[in-house]
Amino acid sequence: MRFLFYILLLISASFAFSKEYADCAKCHDNETTQCSAHPKALHHKYANREISDKLDSKVFSGRTFTSGKNKYSFFKDKGAFKISVTENGGKAEEFIAKFAIGVEPLIQYVVEGERGAMQVVPIAYDTAKDELFDVFGGETRNRGDWGHWLSKGMNWNSNCAYCHMTGFKKNYDSQSDSYSSSFNAHGVGCLQCHSALPKDCGRPDIPLLKERPTPTERMGACASCHSRREHLNAERFKPGEDYFDSFRPELPVIDGVYYADGKVRDEDFVFSSFMMCRQYTAGIVCTDCHDRHTMRTARPIEKNELCLTCHAPEARNIKGAPTINPREHSFHGDNEGNLCVNCHMPKTVYMGRDARYDHGLTSPDPVLTKIAGIPNACSQCHDKIDSDKPGRGLDWLIESFEKNYGSERFLRKRARSIAVHRAHKGDISAELKAEFIRLLDLEENPVWQATIIALLSTWIADDDAFERTKKALGSPHPLVRSSAIRALSARPDCGEILKKHLGDSSAIVRIDSAFALGGELDEKSSQFAELEEYLKFNSDRPLGLLKRADFALRSGKFAEAKSYAESALKLEDGNPALEREVAIMIFKAGYQKESLAVLKSARKKYPQSAEIAFALALFYSELGDLNSAVEELQSTVKLEPRFARAWYNLAVALFRTGKKQDAISAIDKAIETDPSNREAYTQARSYFTNSEN
Repeated sequence: MRFLFYILLLISASFAFSKEYADCAKCHDNETTQCSAHPKALHHKYANREISDKLDSKVFSGRTFTSGKNKYSFFKDKGAFKISVTENGGKAEEFIAKFAIGVEPLIQYVVEGERGAMQVVPIAYDTAKDELFDVFGGETRNRGDWGHWLSKGMNWNSNCAYCHMTGFKKNYDSQSDSYSSSFNAHGVGCLQCHSALPKDCGRPDIPLLKERPTPTERMGACASCHSRREHLNAERFKPGEDYFDSFRPELPVIDGVYYADGKVRDEDFVFSSFMMCRQYTAGIVCTDCHDRHTMRTARPIEKNELCLTCHAPEARNIKGAPTINPREHSFHGDNEGNLCVNCHMPKTVYMGRDARYDHGLTSPDPVLTKIAGIPNACSQCHDKIDSDKPGRGLDWLIESFEKNYGSERFLRKRARSIAVHRAHKGDISAELKAEFIRLLDLEENPVWQATIIALLSTWIADDDAFERTKKALGSPHPLVRSSAIRALSARPDCGEILKKHLGDSSAIVRIDSAFALGGELDEKSSQFAELEEYLKFNSDRPLGLLKRADFALRSGKFAEAKSYAESALKLEDGNPALEREVAIMIFKAGYQKESLAVLKSARKKYPQSAEIAFALALFYSELGDLNSAVEELQSTVKLEPRFARAWYNLAVALFRTGKKQDAISAIDKAIETDPSNREAYTQARSYFTNSEN
């Protein structure tokens, strides 16, 4: 039935065939047919489409959906597809649905917002279950919140359109906070992937970049959309160009985006994960596994046919792939546990209904589940099938796993994951620094090298971390050099190093070097223009505005830094972490009164936020108001009893106010809650104990 649905869709949705497809089909009829005929291919073709009677009337038939106090109605009125929204029992608002996103497994609708903004409605349509559902799962999102559907977090122009359209340009104007976006065609058309052609095809509007891009260069076209990343320029990327000249991929540097072993956690898409695996370093590219036009896998995943393309004995170690017998390797018989993708590409559900394979190709490790809370495919399966067998819990899995696996490379991955997890949890011990340096010297994957360098930057003031980071500047991979530049930028003695890399061959490294130089950068230089384009393009996001504020601060433009930081607050409400960062930025710019006002306001808005209480305490300490600092630090540890840094700062503040015994009690709590930093805390305790104060 599903295949029939797609055939009917193909026949009925002729509106989506643009002139672009017709022109390409003149010479490439077979490829054009492939991009339209297979169900997977339609995910590209109808990634964004016009509203259609044939496809959408079933949804807009008077259906309603209620989520908490919010009600959504989908209906047609005088030929227009409309959505009525009533929030928190208030007055109903009507919106005209302009576009639809996708065909399966869900469809979302886009309406017109203010000042050229297009917004994605949070209620989507499940095509398999024929029902509406809330992609937020009932999560409360109030107006003004970044994630509210009328705010920037659900803005189509900035978050969806580049990857769902052909030839899209965001065209955001920060002065008026408006968009004048443009595009060539709905969906992912030919020119989105083929603006680099092997020969002139009679289309003067298509730039010819090179005669024949390599497979790795072609992969950049896939990666430009299938990765969690930020733009480095105003959407100037063309297929065949270096991905790292236009994008910065998200790495597992901070907690919450990826798990510490590289497994997807938040909505990370594909390429950033794929870069962390051995297949990437071996030279595997997207089209080794996926047909570039039909999007189906090159061979079926059933019976492990796709994976055995490289790993079967007859494959003869293609690209260095080890020979694997799935039955012997998995220790499972002919069941689901024997399927490669179930262990190495477990699915995660996003947007409430969309299950996607993890392309990090990680190995399951129950030990990491116990130590760091990282999910593993073994538990995900056995928790279901062995739910009635209490003896088959995590410890049983660990015992079985340790007996069957444990190569040197595997144990090194485990050690790396544990180290990353410790860094995510705030470990700043000298022992962890030494572990990162050891792991960096052993690491073969450039993306993990870049991640370790970023985490090692905590200790960049130390000579050993500095020397090892400086050595990374000689890496052939731009992401490693970029990470090293960002780490070194925290040291005041690295100006000459930064200037040297203004001429780097990769844009990502040039931009990071230019940003770090601040006021030393020549405003008439090409590097300044490149940096300014990057900062300007991303200024419709709070983080982008904070970066503008940071660069203004580095350039000595303090009033400008304050203005950018305050503008970030206008884009997002309800985010204590953002308000803390804005307050810090304003304080650094010299506006103490305004900074204090931001933190005091945040303290009232988020009385249960230990991070805000801690930030306010540090602010009072900077001002010399130790009594207020002690009060806020006491509130912090009451809100979060295992906040070791707060206990440490409280101990210092108490000691400075003459409360020696209270200070010793507080430092003992720091030692108890963070044994990894016992050495530093014990030294402080010894100082308190032996002092005459």
